[in-house]
Amino acid sequence: MKKVILTIAAIAAFCSCAKELSNSQEPKMYTVDLTLTVDKDATKTAYDGDSHIKWLAGDDLAVMIDTKSGSQSHKGAYRYSQFKIGSDLENPVFSGSMTWMDDQAQEQMWVYGFYPFSACASATECAIHAKNVLLPGAQTFTADSWDGKADVMAIEPVQLEGTPGGTSGNYSWASDLTVKFAHVFGFGCISFAGLPEELGAEELKKVFITATNAEAATNPMAGTFAVNFEENVINADNAVSYKSNANNTLSLTAAEAVAIKDSKVWFVANPGTYDVTIQAMTADHKITYQRTGLKIERAKIAKPVLNLKDADVISSTAVDVTGKSWKHNATAAYAASGSEKFFTNGKNVVNWGTLEGCDPMK
Repeated sequence: MKKVILTIAAIAAFCSCAKELSNSQEPKMYTVDLTLTVDKDATKTAYDGDSHIKWLAGDDLAVMIDTKSGSQSHKGAYRYSQFKIGSDLENPVFSGSMTWMDDQAQEQMWVYGFYPFSACASATECAIHAKNVLLPGAQTFTADSWDGKADVMAIEPVQLEGTPGGTSGNYSWASDLTVKFAHVFGFGCISFAGLPEELGAEELKKVFITATNAEAATNPMAGTFAVNFEENVINADNAVSYKSNANNTLSLTAAEAVAIKDSKVWFVANPGTYDVTIQAMTADHKITYQRTGLKIERAKIAKPVLNLKDADVISSTAVDVTGKSWKHNATAAYAASGSEKFFTNGKNVVNWGTLEGCDPMK
């Protein structure tokens, strides 16, 4: 898989660069406008079934500028900025701006960050020192693409050179930068084989992939991960480590109607080797597979085929309500709780359906 290459045209409108600070010597705030033009042959964010990846409408980046890269960054942290894609997705351009105090600017600055902007684990995690990104467990997929918003990519740090201007120590910026993206996580594409003809024709609705082995406890499939943005480190396997919010069940929802026999279930997951339980859901059936050794590697695509085995379980989720009725009991449903009335905090499980193996309707 190729890397993303961006060209940044950084043009700063420092109108008062040459002006001295006021008598109070308080630092002034300056804004730099950056335009990021994507190389048309570069890797992008959603696999299109061919040799490259395509950008999607609404894509955005979290871009940062600091005096040093990674954990060595300046303690007076610069905040992130959101860069949004333009309307031309074939020749995409991201635009945004960065603001800092003039006493923090230096002749050599670092540009780095990540895609997508929503990968910030929280609002505070987007600060320059919080290198924590979120890989969501809930993802969507199409017949030929994983969920682009789950594909976290990190910008490899690159220097932005400045030209000193004015006696206040400010700089002007006019630089073209080549910026590379590194995929933080790995990918999978599951397909199905050996299904009964009638079942294979049913539309696939959802797929659940649950890791069951010991490795998942310390190296989960999804969650919040710390990313090392250090120069020349981002491509190393140890540049990403699990931090919190472990999620070992990927909930994958089909974004379009496709028969299960023709489905390609794309997903993004943390690199590791997992023993898994996989459940494929149609409107009327659930197919449960138990498999070992699902290997996810960084920036690579695993393509396992689930061939139906005797040990795999097909169960009906259809509900037969023939001859059955349900009556709402208002007195039982609305129980007094203090001065207010709510539904009772409990579950009444009724085994509806007459088909063997039919799940209870709760």
